[in-house]
Amino acid sequence: DMNDNIIAMCQALCDYFRYISSSREMMVPLEEELFYTQRYLECMRLRYSDELLYQLDIAEATRQIAIPKLIIQPLVENAFKYAFNTSPPWTLSITSEISELCWMIKITDNGGQLSEKKKEELEHLFRNLDLNEELHTMQIGGMGLKNVYLRLKLLYGEEAVFRIETTPGLCTTFILGGPA
Repeated sequence: DMNDNIIAMCQALCDYFRYISSSREMMVPLEEELFYTQRYLECMRLRYSDELLYQLDIAEATRQIAIPKLIIQPLVENAFKYAFNTSPPWTLSITSEISELCWMIKITDNGGQLSEKKKEELEHLFRNLDLNEELHTMQIGGMGLKNVYLRLKLLYGEEAVFRIETTPGLCTTFILGGPA
């Protein structure tokens, strides 16, 4: 008795797979990236039903900003993989803002599973990456966070924003950004 849900999930998966497999532009409007991230979230919502709550608070001025393709969904997927090991309900929030200099996207989960120690390890790993070496070893199915970080660095250099804020036991926020 879930025919409508199965049809909706299949359509969402088809849309999402077409998006991730297309070799179109490397940069897409934030609005487009969010649409396909929401398709992914719709699948997760069907899987977890009322245990998953998500909200988007997207500033109108950011909707047409060009951002790297597939930069939000890996962080959303990361929440399902690592953060949501606690009891539900699980919440996920995606917000955007823009200043004169920079666009920013924040992805916050209520899993609170990222310890301060692990956060510091990740930040140390990212700070010490050799971009030239990493380009030769990048692979599909690799570390999503590292992939997002590397693409931001390659596109924006020192102006790239990639920060992690954590309140252990409460929430983890990934902050991404680049020049507007």
